[in-house]
Amino acid sequence: MRAFVNLSAIGITGTTRGGELSHFPYADPEGCAKTITENPDLAIGVKLRFGPKLVWEYSAEPVKLARRTARMAGNVPLMMHITDSPVPLPALIEHMIPGDIVTHCYHGRNNGIMGQEKALLLKEVVEAQRAGIIFDCAHGRSHFNFRMIEKALDQGFLPDTISTDLTMTSATKGPVWDLPTTMTKLLHFGMPLEEIVRRTTATPARIMGYEGTVGTLKPGANADVAVFGLRDGSFELKDSDGDVVTAKRRLLCQTTIKDGRIWYERPAGGAALA
Repeated sequence: MRAFVNLSAIGITGTTRGGELSHFPYADPEGCAKTITENPDLAIGVKLRFGPKLVWEYSAEPVKLARRTARMAGNVPLMMHITDSPVPLPALIEHMIPGDIVTHCYHGRNNGIMGQEKALLLKEVVEAQRAGIIFDCAHGRSHFNFRMIEKALDQGFLPDTISTDLTMTSATKGPVWDLPTTMTKLLHFGMPLEEIVRRTTATPARIMGYEGTVGTLKPGANADVAVFGLRDGSFELKDSDGDVVTAKRRLLCQTTIKDGRIWYERPAGGAALA
């Protein structure tokens, strides 16, 4: 397991009074960089959450500080959480560099990859992805909108990496449930299965420094394997905003192998989550 270290000294506090960077003194660039450089086997980058009540000012300054912190730590990647931003996305990503990550790219709220109109991809977003900035879908409880996904995929904008942003609540009460369900949702909207698998395995492994050891079935790699099945049927899927679609195919985990040992096998005839 590897982690991005929050720019804030207090971390995600869960308070309704304000986010972890709602006051500038909460920012600790030196401490963040020091934590990363002293723990290279665990810490791989800087994390910044940008959104309402999360940062001390609604400008690009928090992004600039996070990028400087990443440079202090050895020019590690910066991951920026972006949902319902009070600042247009192009004004923020212009301060990011290739290898940095924009997460929650399919949210349906303000100032996302399609701007306020939510119709066409912003040219700055397309250019940023081509330049090497990574766009991660990170489903989560609030960041995965079916209408946005359908429009983005129709316009050729695929997430570079596929992840869940899973929490106890979203795993037990939905709408995320698990990684195969998130993959199924993208499959339903026409994303090729081969690309779904690659962007769930090999690409994240490369970004996190695991290339050649995980996310691959090549000889000599770690024997970490997820065996999936593709089941036909009628499966209800829900996004983060409560919209529902019915899929005709669903990915299900059949077997999980870690370090060559079987940790999970789906019971014969096991039911799928709705």
